[in-house]
Amino acid sequence: PTLLTLAPASVSLYAGQSRTFLATVTNAQNTAVTWSLTGPGTLSPSGVYTAPASIPVAASAQIRATSVADPLATEVATVSLVPPLTIT
Repeated sequence: PTLLTLAPASVSLYAGQSRTFLATVTNAQNTAVTWSLTGPGTLSPSGVYTAPASIPVAASAQIRATSVADPLATEVATVSLVPPLTIT
């Protein structure tokens, strides 16, 4: 069967930070993946996630990589969005 691994599985980011996600497909001729994002922020076609410019409250986003060769092979990573510290 086609196997897909996604790294990192989870990450915490502050406003405006970026992180590159790496998807590895094994047991398939075509090792390409499609990327999708659920939640705030942006995700490039190459798997680079950028947190929103402002994070007023803690939130999260999910990055999904799906194998082009086998759409049943999919993995999800979680991004925890950390608001700035407020000093009172």
